[in-house]
Amino acid sequence: MQEAPKSGGGRQRTRGDDLIAHKTPRRYRLYVLLAMLAIPGVVAVVYGSSTIWSERSTPVQSRRALDLKFERADGRSIRLAELRGKAILLNIWATWCLSCRTEMPSLDRLQAQMGSKAFEVVALSVDRDGAEVVKPFYSQFGIKDLTIYLDREGKAVRSFKITGLPTTLLLGPDGAEVLRWVGPKEWDSPELISEISRHVPTLSEPGNRGAQP
Repeated sequence: MQEAPKSGGGRQRTRGDDLIAHKTPRRYRLYVLLAMLAIPGVVAVVYGSSTIWSERSTPVQSRRALDLKFERADGRSIRLAELRGKAILLNIWATWCLSCRTEMPSLDRLQAQMGSKAFEVVALSVDRDGAEVVKPFYSQFGIKDLTIYLDREGKAVRSFKITGLPTTLLLGPDGAEVLRWVGPKEWDSPELISEISRHVPTLSEPGNRGAQP
């Protein structure tokens, strides 16, 4: 004899309901995970910046800098290896990144103050339009001491596993990564100048700091 439906006002549970109840939680968890991964990118777009993680100064394990190839404003190519022998503050940025635009003048002042045969600020733009947008930006913000370096294919982002813009790496004279910062900084502040100098001993040698090549 078929069992009568139980009382309580609800409809009888079917085999189809059991299948749905079994499959839905796993699919739901997948949707939630995808949504959580997408949130940082959405926030970056809304605020006009691609900074994904919070600002921090994090020591990382030293490693050889990759033989990254990029261009100067005149189209001539250059490899990062050609700059070895001096400490490099490699700033990965773009004109469309608001945080990058904010810190660029302080990077320019840092180069003016500390640029020498022992140290150079390399501001590497990943703008796809290259010099077409970077040159007007330099002119608009009065950037005079930073050389224009272009990475239109964004190779630096992949090579150095960049998670957000701006990202800045301190490379030692041997090309090894010493420090990494994510997010904008006031680069010519006494605190940051002291931190950079502390990790690059050659900057304190006579004739190095501030001595233009």
